[in-house]
Amino acid sequence: AAYPDHLKAPYLGPDTSFRIMLDAWGFAWNDQQQKELLQKLEFIPFQGKVDLKSPQQVFWLCCQGKKDEHNGLPEMPTRWYFCRQIALVDRSWVKTYALPQRAYIGPTSMDPEMAFLMTNMAQVDRQSLVLDPYVGTGSILIAAAARGAHTMGADIDVRVIKQGKQCPRTGKTLDIYSNYQQYGLQHPVGLIRMDVHTYPFRDGLREVGLSLIYISWFLSLTIFRSGYAYLVCVP
Repeated sequence: AAYPDHLKAPYLGPDTSFRIMLDAWGFAWNDQQQKELLQKLEFIPFQGKVDLKSPQQVFWLCCQGKKDEHNGLPEMPTRWYFCRQIALVDRSWVKTYALPQRAYIGPTSMDPEMAFLMTNMAQVDRQSLVLDPYVGTGSILIAAAARGAHTMGADIDVRVIKQGKQCPRTGKTLDIYSNYQQYGLQHPVGLIRMDVHTYPFRDGLREVGLSLIYISWFLSLTIFRSGYAYLVCVP
């Protein structure tokens, strides 16, 4: 009610259809309670028609903090929110990148939603070079590569990044590159065997093993060249 009328008018006019959605966090309303809540919103001067299938405007009435003895949540102040929906998130990617469907995973593979949240917070984009010093099976790198970034991984266990594991169905070797191929992503710039606790990037460093990419060349020119790279850092 305190929201200025001239700002509400474009969304409440007679030529605008609408729908009101209810959402409760930590508890649930029964049908009768939902009906009563909707009736309490009659003070809002909606002039358009209700459209439950394809409304032009969607409004949400949300409540947080009501105690339910069965949900295990701590006590918190009750807060109510009434808002207009301006966009919906496409969550189809959650199923696409779900771990049960991923070719190469391990017991500590990061949940894809968490990995995508981390890359979003880091503002990863096509100009980024992302290094995961504890790469494991590459969950964070997959999320970064999906956002268009160049990626590079390191792990102390060379078996994780080089040997991978055997697929029980096909007998083929699965590794981090298998995940990149599964999602059609650019291969990582390189995979390095190193222990980040020993300051591996230091003077006098030698590179041992197969390398189809010179990492220092990439870092200086920011040019990407696809290929497999297994580097072992030794003093």
